[in-house]
Amino acid sequence: MINAELGHCKDLQEFYQEIRWQQEEAHGADYCEQHDAIIKYAKDCKTYAELGTHQGGTLACALQAGFKYVEGVDIDMHRYKKFLKPLAEKFAKDNKVVLKIKEVDSTGMDSIGPQVDMLLIDSYHRAYHMQKELQMHGKRAKKYIIA
Repeated sequence: MINAELGHCKDLQEFYQEIRWQQEEAHGADYCEQHDAIIKYAKDCKTYAELGTHQGGTLACALQAGFKYVEGVDIDMHRYKKFLKPLAEKFAKDNKVVLKIKEVDSTGMDSIGPQVDMLLIDSYHRAYHMQKELQMHGKRAKKYIIA
C-alpha cells in the first residue's frame, strides 16, 4: 500500500478524491472496491466503525457517506494525524458527526466500542489476526461487515 502525499488537500472531499486517485493509480482500479461497498450499503446505516485506518481513505469515504457515528481504530495513527485529522474533525463538527479515533490494537479490549450498523475490517492482512478481530468485533455489526 502506498502512503499518499496529501498535504495540499484543503478539505475532506479533496482529501478523499486525491487518496482514492493515488491508490487506484498505484494499485489498480479495483483497489478501492471496499469504498464502493461502503457507499452502496451506507444508505440504510447510521453508524460505522473500521479496524485499520492507516491514512484514512475509507474513513474519509465513510464520513462523506452520511454516517452519524464514525469510529477509526489503528495501532498507529501517525499517518491519519499527518493529513486527515484536521479535515475529518472539521467535517465531523460541521456535519454533526460523532468521530471517535482509537489508537489501539484492534485485538485488544480497548478497541471494543458500541454496536454499529457497518464494520470494516482492513488491518493486519493475516487470517489468524482477522479471526481474532471477528471474534472480538463481529457481534458489534448489526447489518454489514466489509473485509
